[in-house]
Amino acid sequence: MEIESALTVVTGALLDPTQHYLGRTKGELMEACGLCPHWILARSDKPMLDLITEGYGFPIFELEGGEVGADMIYRYPEDEPLHPILLIQRGEEKYLQYEHGFIAIVNKNGNQFVTRCD
Repeated sequence: MEIESALTVVTGALLDPTQHYLGRTKGELMEACGLCPHWILARSDKPMLDLITEGYGFPIFELEGGEVGADMIYRYPEDEPLHPILLIQRGEEKYLQYEHGFIAIVNKNGNQFVTRCD
């Protein structure tokens, strides 16, 4: 399923949820998302991190030192803040895709797993 068509049928999927990328086209934003959203949108039978791990095929390590705020912006000390390109919300999980291959999965309790898949 292509991400563009999936976005129109999957409840809770939203490109540019903070409206930070208003000057970029939908195609540019979708291309910047890479493959991870495809793995999440294709199946809903497992937690999002499991789907990404299976799809990626390489070890995925949690990045430490940064944090996703309530505004969905990822902040790491001394780096520019990253605004989400894509938000997918399903059940108790939120998937946030950022530029440079950064992704975050946040659950209803605020627990978050941030990694980079490129």
